[in-house]
Amino acid sequence: MSQAFHRPPEEGSGAAGPVDARAARAPDEGPRAPAAPDGAAASAMQGPAAVWTPFVASNGCQVDVACTLDPVIELKGRTTIGLRLRRSVADATSGREFSAPELARLSRSDRLRIDLGAITLGLGELHRSRPEALPLTLILPVSFSSLSNLDDRTRIVGAFQEARAYARQGLICELRDIDGVPATTLQTAATMIGPSSLFVVGHLEAFTRIEARVLKEAGLRGISTESPPFLDQAEFLDWATRTVAAGKHAARSVLIYRMLLPQQAAVAAAVGATHAHVIGV
Repeated sequence: MSQAFHRPPEEGSGAAGPVDARAARAPDEGPRAPAAPDGAAASAMQGPAAVWTPFVASNGCQVDVACTLDPVIELKGRTTIGLRLRRSVADATSGREFSAPELARLSRSDRLRIDLGAITLGLGELHRSRPEALPLTLILPVSFSSLSNLDDRTRIVGAFQEARAYARQGLICELRDIDGVPATTLQTAATMIGPSSLFVVGHLEAFTRIEARVLKEAGLRGISTESPPFLDQAEFLDWATRTVAAGKHAARSVLIYRMLLPQQAAVAAAVGATHAHVIGV
């Protein structure tokens, strides 16, 4: 993993050490995924997905939550650092995926349901699809509002405690819905989830240098975004150059998800991106 990301110090140690993805065990040598829970434990784990997905939101829409496991690589060393739980939220009736502004207009309780449902679905998929080995890290999406309320935050911390058993090194919290949130408020939210995660990354649909300068004061360890689809080579180079330059004003690490081609990952690395996900790789 990039040297910009460090593991929290072990209890009793004097300093943090780098998370080294290259030192990870081979899949057949690593620890196995937790055994499938049963009884009350199974009900507790499956509850959010089984009960809330789909669910009727406060605005009357029927909301369907899905979660996909996307491998994320560290570009400098070309090593997989873990899996990102990529959530998608759609209208259950039409199948149309909600836009970021539409998600932002949902109630706080709706966004908490989405967060918990996505984590539960992701852990379930991880257990089914990768029963022989655990990923190095898991990147978990969390709405900013879910950390801004004590009761909601307690639920999120509980979900993180469960998810910790599914990753060898630990968890990365990816804060969502942070557009326009003051830096000091973001810093408080990141501090609240800090004990449960290796570090906190802020996710934006798109960002400029002005937004990046604001986020710099939040103390985030990384900034993430998704690559726009259907860009040709020149368009992607222009977009990546501007995006990474802006991101570097806010954090040392810039993560770009859902690139279409490995060649785009090479371009992103050349302009300073640190981590990437390529569809189908």
